[in-house]
Amino acid sequence: MIFKRTALKLSTMILLVTLILITVGLFATNLALKNKYDKLDKNDKYWDYKTILSQPFKHVKVTGGNVTQIEFEPSNKPAVRVSDYWKEYKKDTTVRAYVKDDTLYISLAETSKDAGVKDWQRSNSLVRIFSPELLSVDGSDVTMILSDIKQKNLNVNLTGRSNLFIHTLNNNFDTFNIVQRDSCVTNFEMSDDYKGPKKINFQHIKADVFDHSSLNIRNGYADDFKLNMSDSSFVMLSGKSINRLNK
Repeated sequence: MIFKRTALKLSTMILLVTLILITVGLFATNLALKNKYDKLDKNDKYWDYKTILSQPFKHVKVTGGNVTQIEFEPSNKPAVRVSDYWKEYKKDTTVRAYVKDDTLYISLAETSKDAGVKDWQRSNSLVRIFSPELLSVDGSDVTMILSDIKQKNLNVNLTGRSNLFIHTLNNNFDTFNIVQRDSCVTNFEMSDDYKGPKKINFQHIKADVFDHSSLNIRNGYADDFKLNMSDSSFVMLSGKSINRLNK
């Protein structure tokens, strides 16, 4: 009888200590999360992205291996930021970034062998870059999104299996130069945040589209349009642009 009571008291003590430890652990975790939250910039919509570089740049050159999407947004504060949810991220391995002569160089490397992780990486923008403007994009095997750009000039050079999505807030563009080789896809359109007509007026477009690449600027028209393309490439234009080419 005494043995049973002792065993009962011991099990009760173990249970009580366990509950106390769990409670203390939860309290400590909540306190740590609260402290982290209090330190966040509440106006930063990308608070869950860490900054790995903050040097100014005007051009970007990316070698991607199509590991993940890279998204650019205009900002007065230049930066390269990586998602906190990217558990496979390794500094200077998964993402290597540096600036030289106004050009941001980014190289991406695959570090996961899990097919599910790879699909998740490719379908999300785990790298975000910011600068007041981006004058040129040079990419090989990359997927990039240029969101809500306001500038009037852009130069693009793509190779490999690259995808570029350009969303502009400026419906009066000056000069757009693009060269695509291998199997690249580019779409140029007005941003969904633009409230006016979804038409873009270009002063000058020079497009060299080769191999199995495609270019979609069906919502744009250029006063001066120079197009050079191979038999296997694909270009989607508005009727107004086609009529201009035929003159």
